[in-house]
Amino acid sequence: MNPEALKSQISSLADYAVKHVELIADLHELSAAFYAATLRINAHITTPVRPMTEPLGLLSGLADLPRGDNVVELAGKSPNDSDPETAA
Repeated sequence: MNPEALKSQISSLADYAVKHVELIADLHELSAAFYAATLRINAHITTPVRPMTEPLGLLSGLADLPRGDNVVELAGKSPNDSDPETAA
């Protein structure tokens, strides 16, 4: 193999290696950004943020109640009253 062809091949391999190193660095940056976003999401899941637009205590009191106490019976026509089979 002549020296010029060898230099060209080495140069091509070096360029190829540099591109892959840059790609790996980009992947590391993306991975770090994804990890940081995951930590922020997990923080919101474990300590939910209440909206600042709610009147103080209105929804906060309901949110702290057990689920069974949040059921509200409304007086009036039930959605099933229009069905003749369930109304009878």
